[in-house]
Amino acid sequence: MENVENKTLKEVSVLTIGMAVKLTGVSAQTLRAYERFGLVLPMRSNKKQRLYSFEDIERIKEIREGLKKHKIGVTALRSMISMIPCWSIKGCSESDKTNCAVFEGDISPCWTYKHHNNFCADLSCRDCEVYRLNYNFTDARETILKELYRGNR
Repeated sequence: MENVENKTLKEVSVLTIGMAVKLTGVSAQTLRAYERFGLVLPMRSNKKQRLYSFEDIERIKEIREGLKKHKIGVTALRSMISMIPCWSIKGCSESDKTNCAVFEGDISPCWTYKHHNNFCADLSCRDCEVYRLNYNFTDARETILKELYRGNR
């Protein structure tokens, strides 16, 4: 269960999938697909029920609008956000990079992996700035371009 200390009401996961459907207009099947593709990381109750925060609801709405606006699918979005150079943003050491599947060029967002023996092993992906970028197309694109440009200097 989620530790709610130091979290705002917007960040606490209390909404069931049924409530998320009503608040976003996105079907439960689509919400599960977003989770499968790593676009949303809902919390789980002790009984494994998905729980969403109001922040997750905003993320889901932004994802849906971005997909429609840019006329791309979930797979394309997943590929795009997997290019966010998390190792650069997080300032990973060379040994952290060596122990990281994402750095090795995998095609899934970094927060979809179990991190072992590296900087992110003990961190919450839901609270990570890299995960928080994933749903905003403009921010994700700018981050990718900025990091690519910085690497070419």
